[in-house]
Amino acid sequence: MILGEIKNSVKAFFAPIVLINFYDIFRNEKINIKSRYFAYIAIEYALLLLFANFTGTAFESYIGGKQGRIGWFFAANDISALLVLLLPILYFYAIKSDSKIFIISLFGVIYSLFEIGTKVSVIGVLIILFVSFVLSFINYFKVKNKYKLRKNIILLCALSVFVILLIPNSIFVNNIKLQYYNKINISQNQLVSDISSDEIVNNLIFSGRDEFKKETQRRYKNSNLYQKLFGMGNFDKNGIEYKLIERDQYDLFYNYGIIGNLIYLFSFVILLFKILKMLLHNNITNFFRMNIEVYALSIVLLIGISFYSGHVLLTPTVSLYLSSVVVVLYFKIFNLVTPTHKKNNKKITIMALHLKYGGVEKFISNTSKFLSDNYEVEIVSVYHYPNNQIVSIDERVKVVYLLNEKLLPNREKIISCIKQKNFLQIFKEIFISIKIIILKRIRMIKYIKKCDSAVIISTRIEHNRILSEYGSPNSIKIVTEHNYYSGKYSKKVISSCENVDYFIVSTDDQKKYYEKKFAGNKLKTKKIPFALEYIAEKKSKLKNYNLVSIGRLSPEKGYCDLIEIFSKLNKINRKFNLTIIGEGTERKKLEESIKTLKLDKKIKLVGAKDSKEIGKILLNSSLYLMTSHTESFGIVLIESMNYGVPCIIFDSAKGALELVKHNYNGIVIKDRDSERYCLEIIRIFNEREKLQKMGVNSKKFSDNFTVEKIKKEWIKLLR
Repeated sequence: MILGEIKNSVKAFFAPIVLINFYDIFRNEKINIKSRYFAYIAIEYALLLLFANFTGTAFESYIGGKQGRIGWFFAANDISALLVLLLPILYFYAIKSDSKIFIISLFGVIYSLFEIGTKVSVIGVLIILFVSFVLSFINYFKVKNKYKLRKNIILLCALSVFVILLIPNSIFVNNIKLQYYNKINISQNQLVSDISSDEIVNNLIFSGRDEFKKETQRRYKNSNLYQKLFGMGNFDKNGIEYKLIERDQYDLFYNYGIIGNLIYLFSFVILLFKILKMLLHNNITNFFRMNIEVYALSIVLLIGISFYSGHVLLTPTVSLYLSSVVVVLYFKIFNLVTPTHKKNNKKITIMALHLKYGGVEKFISNTSKFLSDNYEVEIVSVYHYPNNQIVSIDERVKVVYLLNEKLLPNREKIISCIKQKNFLQIFKEIFISIKIIILKRIRMIKYIKKCDSAVIISTRIEHNRILSEYGSPNSIKIVTEHNYYSGKYSKKVISSCENVDYFIVSTDDQKKYYEKKFAGNKLKTKKIPFALEYIAEKKSKLKNYNLVSIGRLSPEKGYCDLIEIFSKLNKINRKFNLTIIGEGTERKKLEESIKTLKLDKKIKLVGAKDSKEIGKILLNSSLYLMTSHTESFGIVLIESMNYGVPCIIFDSAKGALELVKHNYNGIVIKDRDSERYCLEIIRIFNEREKLQKMGVNSKKFSDNFTVEKIKKEWIKLLR
């Protein structure tokens, strides 16, 4: 009996113990639990339940009579309460992430709740849908978020239709009918008016729990003062365990008394008091945020379930999640109202993956340099390439590397080991790769959490997410986008900018596109083009047959097409030579193609070069060739125009269309017509006067991208 009392007491007081420990850990370790973690857990529980049900290995929700299946779980109301707790958070994350997988999983979780067949599961779903509709409109009128409202309403309507279709033939309805006729002991011909309201409440709503409550209340009246203060316990004098009421508030009060209740509720009340204090000392409308509302809804639902059917406060499995959700809600509100640190109004941080080569890296180099005239600028770079840093960084700019020079991307090493069938080395390199993936995220999060900069600028999607989630609310958060938009890609970009202030693009086309996508969001979309690193003192004379192309050697840049075009060109006129500047994954493939076509002496792959070396090559070139499938801007085009070198492009590179004007400073080829591309090169070299005029126009056009002009736009934004 004593051991039984200890066991039940440990189970009962599990929630406040977990709450206190979670609060202490979250506060000291600055842990930030994300909604997606709860979403994953909800999906895992639902999948386990459905898998067991479909394979015929599931347990029944009830013993005899009523129907329902609970997978491999042991108590119907336990798993019902747990899924009801997690469903609003899953719904929020599905909206936030705009992921089809999470949206589909919502239907799966709701279906699994209907499979259980309890009132808790189905009524919980109905309440969540109703409250979600209300919250959606509150959010609309508060933040004018039309984009989110549309998504919310469409999804809620779809879920509502799904639930309406499920209800008529559901296990839940059959159980209610069975309970209505059998529990109340009436025939189908008997009038409902003949049944007392007490019978309906006790049997139909509380499933007979009021009978146990009355019996417990009788024992309580006959108990002594000690039992009233410390509870009557779970066992009688003969060691027989009393039947619980299965309504947690009553069981907690009668079993553990006034003192036990005060001890149990103390930590919850203190945390609730702190939350109310924060709400009262701030504008209450600031907390009308969906990520706060869904956690509050989950808590209210669980408290309601604990009063209605129990299996929440006194069940370790459910109370574990309840405690964690309460703590997460507290710290979400706490982080909103509490500054993490004082910001340095003269400091700017730019987040980088590396400083090796590429358009993004040139942007980082140029922008950090001219901003250093007015601000204290730092670059936080994930990777450190000490002997192969192509972009030049101004000496005034502080550079912080998160990983040492031994922890660099090792994809090529893994491929090499696979080819050599060196299995021991394969596992070693895979382990290093996993280590890098984990460390680069953890260390960037840690750095951004502590960052005191007035402005933080992100340059990649993975960094957008970290900045959005962990950046100080005191800092201005800016995302710069350097890739051409597309359906799938732009969705990732949009979902990564949840808490961002400004979204910077390089072209009018991008600005127009993203302004529509961000309609109603608080962030502002601005166009600020790339800046030239310097103004060339000399320009190409355009008298030779040298062609040039610069960029990352990757599929989207279309270098395979370029080599094919040059092969055709070489057959017509063997005077042409081509220099390709850049590195990338397709280098070996391009080298093989050049060798196969016997163009080794005509095409040079010179690798990545710094600005001075690129300038020398451009100065000795007469036409810049671009064959990219997509481009968001194409800073290399401006760099070539800086030396008076005209450009030829495909119209598939949409961002480049704002830079290259047909027959003005270059040539635009439609529909990726390689034959036309080749013929236009021949034509323009046969019309040297036109080539020279294009060169003059190119130089003139590049003056729009001087450091002085672009710097003014950035300073205007920052001020």
